[in-house]
Formats: sequence, C-alpha cells, structure tokens
Amino acid sequence: MLLRESLEEIDDFRVKRCRKFELADIFLLVLFGLLSGIKDIEHIAEWAEEAEESIKGLVKFEFGPPSADTILRVFRNVNADKIEKVFIKWAHGIYEKVKIEPDRTIVAIDGKTMCGSNKVTGAKGIHIVSAWADELSLILGQVKTDEKSNEITAIPELLELIDIRGMIITIDAMGCQKKICEKIKEKKADYVLSLKGNQSTTHEAVKDFFSMDEKELAKYGVIKSEKECNPDHGRIENRQYYLCTNLSWLENKDEWPGT
Repeated sequence: MLLRESLEEIDDFRVKRCRKFELADIFLLVLFGLLSGIKDIEHIAEWAEEAEESIKGLVKFEFGPPSADTILRVFRNVNADKIEKVFIKWAHGIYEKVKIEPDRTIVAIDGKTMCGSNKVTGAKGIHIVSAWADELSLILGQVKTDEKSNEITAIPELLELIDIRGMIITIDAMGCQKKICEKIKEKKADYVLSLKGNQSTTHEAVKDFFSMDEKELAKYGVIKSEKECNPDHGRIENRQYYLCTNLSWLENKDEWPGT
C-alpha cells in the first residue's frame, strides 16, 4: 500500500464544506519538509511556497500550499494514535516486500530524547522508544514516553504494536527485564540483551563464570574470538568475544524465557 493510501485511512475531523486541503496532502507536505531537513512547521510552510512547482506532482494543492496556521490546526486536532497505527501498518507493508530471507532481521529497540524538545520552559524533553530494522533502514514502530526511566513500560507496549515474528530483538541494559523477554518470546522472536548491574544476581553469576581460566571455560563449550579495531582518535582496541550456549552453570536460567 502506498503511503498516501495509508494516510487516507485517518478520519478527517474537519467540516467537509470548509476543507480546502486533503488531510493526506498536509501530512505528506510535513513529511517532505522533515525529510528535507526542516525542523518546524513555520519553515515547512515557507518552503512549500518556494517549492510548490517541484512538489505539485506529489501533493494536490488547488489553492496553493496550506499556511502554517492551517497545518498546526490539523496536528492539534488529529488523532495521534491513529497516525501511529497507520504508519506502523504502512511500514510493515514495506517490510513484507523487501524483507531479507531467511527472515532473521535484527531489530534494535532503543530510546532517544528528541533534540530541542525540552526548550519550552517547564517542559520535559520528548523521549521516543523506537524499533529500528537495521538491514532495511526502517523504523517499524515507536512509542512516546515522558522520560528514559519509563522505557521499561514503553518497550512491551511497542512490542505489542509490531509484528516481530522470526526477528532478533536487541535492547540495552534498561530493557533487560524478564517480562520483556516473555513478551518477545510470546511474539515468536529471539532476543539479545545487554546485561548490567540492574540484574545484579545474573550479572554477578556471568562475571564469575567468565573469570574462570580458558581450560575451565572449554568444558562448557565456550568459543572465544578476538578482534583489533581502531574506533576513534587513533586508539587501538583489542576486543574479546565469548560465546556460550551451555547455560547449565547459571542457577536462575529458567527464570529467563528461551534459555
């Protein structure tokens, strides 16, 4: 389904006889502006006036592009949840067409605070938790939270919105939670999580295990590899990687779904 067709599914709250612009065209205009690097509605409206000839094949403005006030009025009144659902539906349509076989797409779930969103006096920054399909360069879905500490509750909500069957989900230590793992397995996906001190018992057990000498590790089938890299400023790092699929030594492994 084309993006325009998806956007046309959003209910138009405006009185029909007063409409000069199609809702889908307004959304597309803002999207084109953002993709062009414009960060606010006023400048998008100014850009639309200048670029009217070049975008007229993509959007239909019989009376010329809408003003900034018109665009802002639309975004103040439109159902944001509906836009999100339409976007996710469209993104998955794209994914189904271009997904890589075998279907083991890596999806990184991460939260970021939007740059400049906390400039309004007394307002917190807008924190977005997104699911990024790296091989496809595509966001499959996102959820807004008040702050980073709310990621733990936002991640299951995001997972509920998207189809992750057969995918590998990666999340940082904030999302290393048993309930999140349960949700991922429930959605028939696998996970790779960062393990830090917020899961102190498991963290200490893993640290103790990998502190054993290599002969002891070999008894559990541990595979070791090394890589030298130059990440920045002329530094040379020697990174060591260990892979262990035998978790018989981990006392609480049954508490983690899929282990």
